[in-house]
Amino acid sequence: PLHKLKALLPSARLPDVMAESTSGVLHLQHAGNLAVSCTRLLQMRQETNYKMRIHYFLQQLLCEASWTPLDVASLVAESLPSPREQIFWKLVLMVPGSEDIRGFEEINSVLADWLQAKFTESELSDDVTSDPKDQIQTLSLYSSYRHTKGHLVNLHICVKVTRGTLSAEELESVEVQKELLGTSALMFLLPVQSEGIDSEEEAVYWLSAILQLKQMLQAKPFHPAVPLVVLVPQLEEGSLTEEDVRNGMMLQDLVSANLISEYLIVLIPCSTASLQGASRVSEALKWLASCCPCPPELCSQTFLQFLEDGLCREFSDRFYLDKKERQAACLPSQCPAAVIELYNSVISFLSKVVSSEELHDLSWPVTEFSECGASSVLPNLQWNTSEYIHWLQKAVLTFHIPEVNLPPSHAPWSSVCEEIIQYASLIPTSSRTQHVLLSQVNNLLDRIYDEWQESDLHRLGNEGPTVQDIAWDDIIALCINHRLRDWKLPELADIPAALDDDGEIMVCYFKDDLKKYQPPSSWEEARLRTQKEAERVPPSLGWKPKSPERLVSQRVQTSQMPSDNGLMLQQSTNFIEMDITQKIPEDQLLVRRLSSRLKVEKEENQRFEDRLKRLLDEQPEDLAVNLSLPCYLPTALLHASDTFQSMFRPLPSNAPQIQNVTCFATEKEPSKTVMSRLKELKRLLKANKEENLSYELHLSNILDISDG
Repeated sequence: PLHKLKALLPSARLPDVMAESTSGVLHLQHAGNLAVSCTRLLQMRQETNYKMRIHYFLQQLLCEASWTPLDVASLVAESLPSPREQIFWKLVLMVPGSEDIRGFEEINSVLADWLQAKFTESELSDDVTSDPKDQIQTLSLYSSYRHTKGHLVNLHICVKVTRGTLSAEELESVEVQKELLGTSALMFLLPVQSEGIDSEEEAVYWLSAILQLKQMLQAKPFHPAVPLVVLVPQLEEGSLTEEDVRNGMMLQDLVSANLISEYLIVLIPCSTASLQGASRVSEALKWLASCCPCPPELCSQTFLQFLEDGLCREFSDRFYLDKKERQAACLPSQCPAAVIELYNSVISFLSKVVSSEELHDLSWPVTEFSECGASSVLPNLQWNTSEYIHWLQKAVLTFHIPEVNLPPSHAPWSSVCEEIIQYASLIPTSSRTQHVLLSQVNNLLDRIYDEWQESDLHRLGNEGPTVQDIAWDDIIALCINHRLRDWKLPELADIPAALDDDGEIMVCYFKDDLKKYQPPSSWEEARLRTQKEAERVPPSLGWKPKSPERLVSQRVQTSQMPSDNGLMLQQSTNFIEMDITQKIPEDQLLVRRLSSRLKVEKEENQRFEDRLKRLLDEQPEDLAVNLSLPCYLPTALLHASDTFQSMFRPLPSNAPQIQNVTCFATEKEPSKTVMSRLKELKRLLKANKEENLSYELHLSNILDISDG
């Protein structure tokens, strides 16, 4: 063995072993060459290289996933408590500025960029970074449809970001441009706190955070209060706790002051390489959407629609109901002072609705979407400014009408007409439209006078109708209708901003405010007076039209009715409001006629009987001179004998024809027997029945024509 070992030893000095080892061959002189293999080492090196590459790509994928923007629309849609057709959601991010970063500058800067990237829409990323000087930038602004809880929701998303605190000029610019109008949620990123800072630096740290937060709360309208999420970066040592953040930022005080509705503190890692931070931000976003305040329950109408609806609801219903009851009870018109006060109180109430104090501080609409052409569902940006609301209030108050001084009850007709014309001349706003109203009022007064002349009241010796005979409700209605048609807008420098695409003035108000109207005490007293006066009429004889909006005035004349002494009582004509679109039965029509004239008949019955008796006793021959023929002549009267015709004398050609049912009386002829007089009376009764039938047939034809 020793010789064999010596034989294997090289006989000469070995060359450079390292160089030969590199080539993989080792020369052993007489023993030959020895091959050296590195396969295991190469395998280990390849495995290490592979693992490093896997780790590198994994980090790249994690980084990309961590920086990928969130699907804000889907997260908001699935978290909203009550989905609606149109949802506007606006988030404002607050990240530290360069002046707020003291220590850990790189970490704070990366975290701020990372949070912005999570809410940045790819289409707007270039626009956001194009103007870095802006303190408030738009990260996302888009609309998207989402299905949530079985509903198709049109989501309008807006995300804005602000860096650091704002100067006084920048804060004023934000308020003027209304950049934070319509904010739904706030998210605040605290900077990483340096280690080992003293109490003074810690106080500056919290004061800086509070200042930045309160600036945003001040720049937006106060109502409604919005939720807040505070993101707190965590280091391994010396990290802030939730209690530190709650006390340092005085979050509970902000909730008590109604500056924010709720708050949530979320701890996130300082590294953006993991998905833990992205997951926690996503959960915070869902919480913000679930706590999103509901949009204000605003109603929007054009200016004239708002006025007409308000007057119809609060004034017209009460006014026409009272008018129906008074006409059904044959009462004179309501006191015009009470009607005017009711109308003016409704106008004042509507002016308070459009100028409610709650509208001033309302954070609505979302500025970005109101400017992007969504005005069909959003009001204009100036709708709740102080100038515009005061202008609206002034515009509504221009519809007031002046108070009326009721003439004395004994005032002559000419004086009453003069005062009415003088009052009506105060209603128009321009001289060009004044003659229209005055013409309508004059026509109404002429009609009232003609009706008074056609009745028997003019025989009492008065010059004209009394104050109680005037249809004050019709006069006031004419004035109100004219004021609603003839009005002039107050001047406003910025009025174009308040108009819609059709040039209409839009009015926004709270629907619940319309339910707070209370009529004035004078109207309540007037209604009580109407009810007391109407109680004097028996309920069985009263009637009420079905629809006050379709009422028209129609003259209804009563027919002849025989009395015990052979005379026919004369009933004067009267206007009764009827719904001619409805066909009224004959028995119901008779009840209505009786109820409308019952009170007048009781007062005039005794007077007419005394007058007829006096005429029969003194001048029975001249009785027919004061009587006219009936409105409807039956066949029996048209073919009457000469004896019957001799009972009447022809009226003078210039005598007015009074459209009333005439009373007849037979002359006392002692030569006639009892049987002949009885036959004459039966013939007159038959003629009276035929007249009733002809009258009812004519009235039925009128009703049929109206139905057609």
